[in-house]
Amino acid sequence: MNIYSDFNGAPVLGLYGSTFAEIDLTATGDAAVSLPVGSLNAAELANEPGLAAANNTGIVALTATVASVLSRTITPPGGGYVLALGQCVARINHTNGTGTSGAVGLSDDGVAFGTAQDVNLQISANAGSGSYSLPAHLNGVFPATAGTPLTIHLVGSEASGVIDIEDVSITLLYVPTSYGTVSGTLLATDDGEKGAAQGTQSAAVIADEIAASRRANDDRIAAETASQLAAHAARLAELEARLELIGSQDR
Repeated sequence: MNIYSDFNGAPVLGLYGSTFAEIDLTATGDAAVSLPVGSLNAAELANEPGLAAANNTGIVALTATVASVLSRTITPPGGGYVLALGQCVARINHTNGTGTSGAVGLSDDGVAFGTAQDVNLQISANAGSGSYSLPAHLNGVFPATAGTPLTIHLVGSEASGVIDIEDVSITLLYVPTSYGTVSGTLLATDDGEKGAAQGTQSAAVIADEIAASRRANDDRIAAETASQLAAHAARLAELEARLELIGSQDR
C-alpha cells in the first residue's frame, strides 16, 4: 500500500498489484477514484438501477371489464421511480357499419387505467370490413419504495366490437434518482377526455416547468449533500471514539 502527497497537501492512497485501487485527491471528477471492474455490487451500491421484463406472444381477448393482459413485478432496492414500458398489437376483425372501440394502458393495480394511460383503439363504423392491426406503445412512471415489490400491469378493455391483443411486452426499469420534476402515473379518477380542449404550452408555462425542474434538482443535490455530511460526521465521531478508547488503554 502506498500513501503519499503531491506536496501541496492533496493525498493519494493506492493499493497496487495485479490490479489496483486508488484514491487520488490531486485529480478531479471520475479520475479521483479508481476501483477494479465489477468491484461494487447492488447491495454495496444500495440503489443500483435494474430491470424486470415479461412478454407474451399469445392472443388475449379483451372484454368490457378493464383487466390485466400481462404483468411483471420488480422489487426496488431503494426509493426512487420505476419507468414502465409496454407495447402490444390490437387485432381487430372489423365489420362495416359497426364501430370498434377499446383501450389499453399501464396500471399498478390491474383493474383500472392510470393517468393518461387509456390509449384508445378505435375504428370508425364507416371503415370498410376487414382485418386491422393497431400497434400501441405505452410508458409510465411509478413511485418506488425500498424493498417493496411493485407490480405493473398492461391492462385493456373493449367497449364495442371484438378486440384481441397479442405480442405483448412489459419492461420495468428502476431509477433511483430524478434530475427534475416527476409527474407519476397514478390511478385516474377522471381521464379528462370529456373536458374542453386546451391550448398548447405557452412560453410562460414552459418557463415555469424549467424553473420547477431546476428547483427539484437543486433540492435533490441539497438533500444528498446533507445526507453525506451527516454520514461523514457519524463516521468521524466513531473513529474519534475508537482513538480515544485506544489511547485510554495505552495509558
